[in-house]
Amino acid sequence: MPEIIYIMGTARSGSTVLQIVLAASPGILAAGEVTHIFQDGFLDDAVCACGKNTADCTVWGEVGRLTAWGRSELEKLARMVRSLESHANFPRMVLGLFSGRAKRRYREVNEALFANLSRVSGAHTIVDASKYAGRALALSRAFRGKVWVIALTRSPEGILSAFRKGHREEQKPKSLAGAMLYYLYVATATRLTAAILGQRAICIGFEQLAADPAGTLARIERWCGKDLSAARARLAGQESFDTGHIVTGNRLRKAGTVRFDPSVAEIDSPHGAARIALATMNLYRSLLNL
Repeated sequence: MPEIIYIMGTARSGSTVLQIVLAASPGILAAGEVTHIFQDGFLDDAVCACGKNTADCTVWGEVGRLTAWGRSELEKLARMVRSLESHANFPRMVLGLFSGRAKRRYREVNEALFANLSRVSGAHTIVDASKYAGRALALSRAFRGKVWVIALTRSPEGILSAFRKGHREEQKPKSLAGAMLYYLYVATATRLTAAILGQRAICIGFEQLAADPAGTLARIERWCGKDLSAARARLAGQESFDTGHIVTGNRLRKAGTVRFDPSVAEIDSPHGAARIALATMNLYRSLLNL
């Protein structure tokens, strides 16, 4: 069983670019949003960042063959994972109100998935950018001492700006009210999870990452003890990063190679009702100390 660096937070928070940067260091694999691999990857055979369909990918195709889950089993697993990790069931996850049988099956499935990912790729650390706070808790409880959780937050201004964009392949655009309610709920779940996990969680701001990527990586390095010097060197040299074998997640994965661009943190000035929503969201964010 490899170690897991789990990225938790809202959609459009920069998790895809962070995992790609982290995976530039030897022994670390960016696995995308692993929570969706059962449906999007194994069942729907989505295209991997390597350009091949999941079944033909040298990493995920082999993982699929080693786990040997049939279609009906994969459909059950996809439903199980959605049920345990969903935002709606987060309170149940905090209180541990799932059956012992469900917890054991969840552990068995994820152990098979991550262990085979490690076996096929040779990576000792897997980056899972699924973002759900419920999954952060579930994995941390299933694999104690193996999971490090990065609570990646983004300013309300950045979140609202991102949700106005019409990228329907991943997270659909949200109305102003929808984006505000989503942000408030996920921010609460993120802060509570980070508090429960203690030293196993670290809060990183997307704007902080954009302003000082090398310094932010150094902070992560000191926290989890992983050698990220290769990633920091590539950032210093303004080099490109390989998107690797990410099947599920932001459309950025399809680029093949990406270069870290701090300008992605720039946003437009809000107007009208958006200013009121932002004031509410920023006040709540400050209360949560995110």
